[in-house]
Amino acid sequence: MVNRVYSKSSLIIIIFAILINNLNCKPKINFETTGLININYHTGNFKGFPGYDCCGNFTDAVGMGFSVSVGGLQNNLFTIGNTNFGLFVELAYTGAYGKFSNDEYFADVIIGNNVAKGISKHTLETSIQSFELIPGLRISNPFGIKPLFIKLSPSFLLPLSSNFRQREELISPKEATFENGSRIRNSYSGSIPQLISPIIIANLQVGYELISFNTFTISPILSFNYALNKNVKNLDWQTHSFGLGINIRYALPKSKPAVPTPPPPTDLPKPIEPKPRLPIQAKLLIESADEKKAIQNFDTIKIVKSILNTIEIKPIPAIIFYRRNDFLFGYDTIPTTNEFEQIYSENRKVIEALLSLLKRNKDITLTILCSQTEDEQPNICDLRVTRVVEFLRSNGFGDRIKEVKKISTKPKKQIPELIDELRFVQFILNDNEFIIPMENAIKSDTLLSAPRLNIQILTDEKTEYKVKGSIQFNGSEIPLNSGNYSFDLKEQLPDFNNKIIPLNVQVEIETLEDLPRKENIQSTIYIAQTSNDTSFFTYFNPFKSQNAILVALFNFDESEFYWKNPKIQEIIVKLQKQGKKVSIVGSVDNIGSEEHNQRLALARAQRVKNLVGIALPVKAIESASQNGNNTPLERILNRSAWLIVE
Repeated sequence: MVNRVYSKSSLIIIIFAILINNLNCKPKINFETTGLININYHTGNFKGFPGYDCCGNFTDAVGMGFSVSVGGLQNNLFTIGNTNFGLFVELAYTGAYGKFSNDEYFADVIIGNNVAKGISKHTLETSIQSFELIPGLRISNPFGIKPLFIKLSPSFLLPLSSNFRQREELISPKEATFENGSRIRNSYSGSIPQLISPIIIANLQVGYELISFNTFTISPILSFNYALNKNVKNLDWQTHSFGLGINIRYALPKSKPAVPTPPPPTDLPKPIEPKPRLPIQAKLLIESADEKKAIQNFDTIKIVKSILNTIEIKPIPAIIFYRRNDFLFGYDTIPTTNEFEQIYSENRKVIEALLSLLKRNKDITLTILCSQTEDEQPNICDLRVTRVVEFLRSNGFGDRIKEVKKISTKPKKQIPELIDELRFVQFILNDNEFIIPMENAIKSDTLLSAPRLNIQILTDEKTEYKVKGSIQFNGSEIPLNSGNYSFDLKEQLPDFNNKIIPLNVQVEIETLEDLPRKENIQSTIYIAQTSNDTSFFTYFNPFKSQNAILVALFNFDESEFYWKNPKIQEIIVKLQKQGKKVSIVGSVDNIGSEEHNQRLALARAQRVKNLVGIALPVKAIESASQNGNNTPLERILNRSAWLIVE
């Protein structure tokens, strides 16, 4: 059987090669390849394959398939009107799949010790892989539709391999079984027996030449196959198909006609013609880094001042801290103690960032939350809130205050640092945000782009001339006394402003001949100065040697965050598309033991990894790379997780 399949395969390939060679003898041979995804429609009426008969009656089925072909095309065999007729031959490798099913409503089943009737499902899955020889007729531009083409052909399908899987499965009742004690019986698989070879098919393809470039043409194509004989001997089963795919055609380039050799020159000498004398010309040329072009009268030349601002986005918790029984926060006329100057300095940065945010966004409202410890005077929160509200009103933001809350709290542990952190006033933005995205301009670069102006005098090589003229520009006059003059416009504009300045050129050219020729050039062009400001945003980097982005903040000794960066997934995906290496680093406040801090930092990094759902490496921060740990604000930022970008 295997030898017979290979023999037939070899025969089809030999026939295909002979047909291709015959087409190649014709003019204008084209090669093409086609790929199709098929939907197979199986029709029939049978109970199973020979030797595997069962009780199910299989009729119709649907399955997927594919076809990949290569071939040759002789495109212009003859023409009727605007319609071209040609021949083609293709060799294809195809796959056809199908799944039949049938429900039997009176199957004998066993429930306990009794025989009853049940419902069973018969299924049959088939798979056939084949070689297919397709010789046929191609019709181009039918019905006057120029890019359309139709291919009509028989095809001869030689099966190479086949498989089937058949079984009967009990569906109902659920507690029943077949006589074999299982819910499955009549289970068979193997090669499909008695396959007919070849299977003859009528084929119709319709394509539309969509894209053409050089010698290639790409066309979407629809394919219809109708089987003319059965798949298996003495079995009512046929497979038809509908396919959609792409056809790529390559046309061999035409050979260029031979260029006739010119006759040898005669011995007669050619007359010597006098060279024409060039007229005197003066040109204004503008020359930039990437081009040189002539300037017409009243043209405008642009000088661009580009300013690139680098702005750092620094996340700052919207919270300010106090020493015990104190209501001053840094914006006060009362002298403060140097011991607490670092806290006051941090408070001023928070307040400045808050004011800047409120100015930029008029929709933000504030909830003010004041916290005090049990060892402070009872009314200290009243004093703190009064002072903060007065400050916000004096800056024009009193109407943004939505609510004021006061609480008295105890620390989780009697640690001085934790007690200090409970004396605060927190600003809650729009009921749910605790972080202020502070923007700091850290760098500004200015680039002035201006071209060079050239004046050139053009005449014939032997003619001498003299030049007299001047350039009036920006309140100064530059004399011209040579045939070529060049100057940089940027050097003539020490003070940049957004103005349009005229530049006037007056040149008189006179040749030094017996009969001198003169030429006067007068031209006015305009110099337009424009500015272009661009801002580049970068993230705050708290570490010494790495780029970092804040991801989440945690409470003391906890691995569950109370704040997360709302754009963290978007940031990670963007960085990975740019080819950046991203990892998650957990950070701690270093209050506990080194071993405890390492475990806690890793747990925080792992929690963020679970949050984003992206496989990223996690690690604990090294103490040498960490911020200070002296103030409440520093400790809050240390109880965090960061993205490290490399």
